[in-house]
Amino acid sequence: MVMSCAAYGCRNRQITGNGLQFHRFPLKDPNLLRRWVHEVKRKDWRPSKYSALCGEHFSANSYVSGPEIEGRHLKRGSVPTIFSFPEHLQKSIQNTRKLPRKRCLAEELPTTTATDEDTPPCSKRLKRTKTMDELLQENAKLKQPSRK
Repeated sequence: MVMSCAAYGCRNRQITGNGLQFHRFPLKDPNLLRRWVHEVKRKDWRPSKYSALCGEHFSANSYVSGPEIEGRHLKRGSVPTIFSFPEHLQKSIQNTRKLPRKRCLAEELPTTTATDEDTPPCSKRLKRTKTMDELLQENAKLKQPSRK
């Protein structure tokens, strides 16, 4: 049976004599399996007992080395890190999350436009000329019937 790489866009197949090594998904280690599946980035996909990744998706330091070791063996806990994904699946290099703005409470709002350097940023953003009491009084005056 020919083994194929499960990575997105990888067309590597296990053929006798090509020297390419394949590594099956660690189905018996749930934590490591979750990390492998996350790195593969295939939506709604679960590996079977036949699923594998080729050696091209592992860095050189993911392998055990030494004179007494024959062949290449993955270190325990190694995770695949080398993939060629389309742009929308690439990891974002910079953090694009914006910090939340400081919210001002009604008591903190100035009654005039603030321009001083020592006022909080929220006071500079908001322009307020009337207090809540002033607005309520104005509203009450509008609701009173006019006497003529």
